[in-house]
Amino acid sequence: MNMAVWAGLFGIFLCFLADLAQLAKRSLWRTGLFAAGCLLQLTAGGQLLWQSGFWRVFSLGRAIGCTVGVLGFCVLIYVLFFSLPAQTTYTCCETPVVQTGAYGLCRHPGVWCYGICLLGFWLAGRTLALGLAFLLWTAADIVWVFFQDKVVFPRTLTGYAQYQLAVPFLWPRWPRQR
Repeated sequence: MNMAVWAGLFGIFLCFLADLAQLAKRSLWRTGLFAAGCLLQLTAGGQLLWQSGFWRVFSLGRAIGCTVGVLGFCVLIYVLFFSLPAQTTYTCCETPVVQTGAYGLCRHPGVWCYGICLLGFWLAGRTLALGLAFLLWTAADIVWVFFQDKVVFPRTLTGYAQYQLAVPFLWPRWPRQR
């Protein structure tokens, strides 16, 4: 298996360790591990995409895949860093639950954005390594958010138990038409 695929999995593991550091009230470790994990995933994904040479041969399918990947990435950045209060979300241990926007549809909307981003880049690059990254990284992300949902967030987010009752885990609840 391509080393970059392993590196991306290790990046997700670093994010998992960041949550353990948060539980241990080590906010500096949490911030550093989370940043390192995100940077490692970003670098590994970029390397896999670069290795695919997707830009050498133009096709409508590759262009659509690249567009889907970039849009998924942009929405992921928005969901994780701009729709949450970044000052407290990624630095403090106790924060209130955000129940609006994407977080009103499901408790972990980033999983969808991450998976769509990886799927798009797999469609653009069309390599086995990108396909493995899409499958393995998305599966690892789901395991990680399951851990967050059951262990981390009930201890670190004020009102999370009520939020769990009101908003679905992964499958979005779309607003009703009036």
